[in-house]
Amino acid sequence: MHSSSVHSFLVALISILATISNSVTHQMSQYERVLLSLSHLSFGQIERPIFNSVDSRSIGIY
Repeated sequence: MHSSSVHSFLVALISILATISNSVTHQMSQYERVLLSLSHLSFGQIERPIFNSVDSRSIGIY
């Protein structure tokens, strides 16, 4: 009884989280172009090489 109730609770929690994440990504896609344009204007050419080097180093380390 207890394990089945925990299982059903986890299934409900996962479905709720999936619904929330879907709605959040759906809302973010509306503002995606504005955020991307702002990031391109402010840090587009500077930030990307830094993040690329950090990502490659962290992948090499871990």
